[in-house]
Amino acid sequence: MPHVDIPQDLFLQIQQTLPASDSTDQFVSRAVREKLASNDRREEFLRLSDLAKQAMLEHGLTEKELLEDFEKQRRQPSE
Repeated sequence: MPHVDIPQDLFLQIQQTLPASDSTDQFVSRAVREKLASNDRREEFLRLSDLAKQAMLEHGLTEKELLEDFEKQRRQPSE
């Protein structure tokens, strides 16, 4: 198993917040997995945002026009 050095102050923080059912290894492993999943979601968000921006530009729309349209739609009463 790979070895990771954790600074002493961080290790103490981890031990103070550990659920009774977790070992330090389990806690750190779960935290790293959560961070990696968060990074994956962020990358997907950025990819989709870039696609939306590209489509907006291809259709000659501006950010201002889109925001104005969203605001108009928001103010319309629901049917």
